[in-house]
Amino acid sequence: MSGGDSLDLAVALLASGDHPQAAQACRDALADPSLEAPLRAEASSLLGLALLPSDPEAALPPLREAVALDPAEPMFRFNLGQGLEKAEDWQGAYEQFGEAIARGGGEPQVVFAHARAASRLGKHRETAQALAPLVAMDTVPRPVARLQATTLRTLGDNYEALVAAQHLIPGAGATFDEQVSEDLHFVLSLSLAVFEYNMAEAIARNLIAADPADARAALALATVRHWRGDARGARTALESALDDDNAPAPVLASYLVRHDDAKARLLAEARRQAEDEDVPDGDRSALHLALAQYRSREGDAGAAIAHALKGHALGVPDEHYGVAALREVFEANVRFARENDELSPSGETPRLLYIVGMPRSGGSLVQSVLAAGPGCSSVGERAALLPYLVDDPDALSALSAEERAARFAQLRDADLRGMARQAGEAKLVVDKAPHAMFAAGGIAAIHPGARFLCPLRDPQAIALSIWLRRFPARFGYAHAIGTILDAVELQLEALERWQSLGLDMRVLDFEAFARDPEVEARGLFEWLGLDFEPACLEPESRSQPVPTYSAAQVRQPIRPAPMPEGYSELFAGHAATLTRLRERQEALLAKG
Repeated sequence: MSGGDSLDLAVALLASGDHPQAAQACRDALADPSLEAPLRAEASSLLGLALLPSDPEAALPPLREAVALDPAEPMFRFNLGQGLEKAEDWQGAYEQFGEAIARGGGEPQVVFAHARAASRLGKHRETAQALAPLVAMDTVPRPVARLQATTLRTLGDNYEALVAAQHLIPGAGATFDEQVSEDLHFVLSLSLAVFEYNMAEAIARNLIAADPADARAALALATVRHWRGDARGARTALESALDDDNAPAPVLASYLVRHDDAKARLLAEARRQAEDEDVPDGDRSALHLALAQYRSREGDAGAAIAHALKGHALGVPDEHYGVAALREVFEANVRFARENDELSPSGETPRLLYIVGMPRSGGSLVQSVLAAGPGCSSVGERAALLPYLVDDPDALSALSAEERAARFAQLRDADLRGMARQAGEAKLVVDKAPHAMFAAGGIAAIHPGARFLCPLRDPQAIALSIWLRRFPARFGYAHAIGTILDAVELQLEALERWQSLGLDMRVLDFEAFARDPEVEARGLFEWLGLDFEPACLEPESRSQPVPTYSAAQVRQPIRPAPMPEGYSELFAGHAATLTRLRERQEALLAKG
């Protein structure tokens, strides 16, 4: 058999999946001294592919040899990239896939392989850009949709991630295997993150129908019902996932956070798991902090403090979002603001309002009141610009002023399109995110004319409320009273700086709002150029879903919340700081 015939046989054997025989056919082809150079390169590349499943190390030399013989052939570069990927040489694979594309090999499988390697190297923005055309195709392969959705979520753009992830939802009659289940859980988590209630509930129900013991789906279903104000339905969903033989920690923690009359056996099980060193630290932390809230609601401050101390000791705060890191974010956004001459054009009715400030300062309630006004709409805690302005401001800082202006224009257009999908053509769109205070200058540079509202609440009340709860790791200051107060102080410093730079940022005395909501609300609506309706101040009668993590709480009647008793020991070393913060807040409130 000639070398050419052996090569044809190798191609057929590879296509049939017979790799050992394909490898032998390639060796036979290469043993023919008359085999011409182009075919010799092809035989070497195919030999590498045939060896790849069983012996990746042995596959690399012939794959490299093929590229050396014909450097311009994109397929040989692609095959070498596959070998390097198998060897987990992600940089080498990335380079070879890139060379394949540059030399004309821009087929979808090559683009996807290049994006896959870029993702493994942490080049997430490049990955998302490369995959965008593939996700726009009529038929999107599940691995492509999965990588794009995962990448966009890593970048913090949960909205676009959900668009990509919807390609993972199987059609009617599809086989419900383990991968489909995991994909649906991923889509479910994204739909919860962006408050897509209907989608989340439908997916959760499908998962429970396929596996009645699916605790994650039960927790998601309870969350949606809780947000919709269906307390009984939420409790039923949680208790269905908590039996004598199976009480998952995340479900237990959610149960204790939401209910004041927990069943004795579930309370005991939560305490047992919280102290069990065989339970993962993250779950133990969540249980201790859930127990802290439960005991605090019972009025047992001592037990609440003990559980919270243990919970925070088991947690790992993300220093990327600690006070020092947020200060750097703030300073970067100050620079962005200073480049823009018209942060708050005069005489314009605002289209966008950002509620900024510390968590637990009443922002969600104020957001729901404003969004209940005629022509107003809330996009919940969208915060789509924060991945750029908070998570990675260095990437924007590295651009020239002209490049940054162009990038800001792109972000503005994309953000407005996303808001329009959620809110339609509302007169006013209200967004809220606590970290937005530190990025307000960048937001104003992207959206000139946007307004900002910062509710101010007593710093001691804020600190206690945050400390007794489990916040995501990205709230890197939430684990200690001292660092929470440091974050409050940085917030006040940012507020003062933004006002001095010309941002239209108003403060709201939340305690005054709780005492006399109509007076304060009328002032806000007038400031925004909107009509006030008294029904806005009746959250308990609101039937529409409220897109916020505090969705159930903001349905409660507006009333003052007194400072709980028994926590003075927590603040014993912070008296001077509290005095300073209160004086600073009073000065800001006096300015209006």
